[in-house]
Amino acid sequence: MRKNRERIVSYLNRELKVSEINDFSCNGLQVKGTESIRKIALSVDACREVFLKAKKEGCQMIVSHHGMI
Repeated sequence: MRKNRERIVSYLNRELKVSEINDFSCNGLQVKGTESIRKIALSVDACREVFLKAKKEGCQMIVSHHGMI
């Protein structure tokens, strides 16, 4: 099933209370990518290795604990 990127981002922002966290990090969506999401990768760090692995595995989105700064 394909999900719209904006619906997923809105859901994650609400669940993770992104707007309530006062932090120096860049919380929330950092790279838009494609709108049509079928597979999501999860990672601790947003880094080149993760991006390459996600692409190889056919993921259209990465949810990462430590985003890019």
